Amino acid sequence: MGSETELVLRLSCQGHKSWHVHGAVVEHFIREKQLKKSWVMQRVVRYGRGRYRLSVLAGESPKLFMGVPQYLFFDLFKKAVRIVLALMLFRPEAMFRSRWRFNYLRGQVIEARNLARERSAQTQSACDEVVH
Repeated sequence: MGSETELVLRLSCQGHKSWHVHGAVVEHFIREKQLKKSWVMQRVVRYGRGRYRLSVLAGESPKLFMGVPQYLFFDLFKKAVRIVLALMLFRPEAMFRSRWRFNYLRGQVIEARNLARERSAQTQSACDEVVH
């Protein structure tokens, strides 16, 4: 998720312009499986991944631990506690919202790790070129 925004940002960096068409009509087909909570939770992981990558493209650079922004560890812990509390208090809506936020943060962690691996591979490749 966020691929259209990422494309527009890349094109903008190359000097191209984009615009918003207010009257444009967009249709999305929603399949039955997309109405299931499990599908929504997987989608929100992708949403978190996309938002994290866009934040990096925007120049955000938080302190990292093992390639992951430090604040995400505490945020994940807080959301895990909220999930447990909602479960214990039999609050299904609070449970869903807490799981949604947890999975969003989980997606950010996944993308942070992916970017860290990409940077590491690029650094290794650059070092290999210098050596050879």
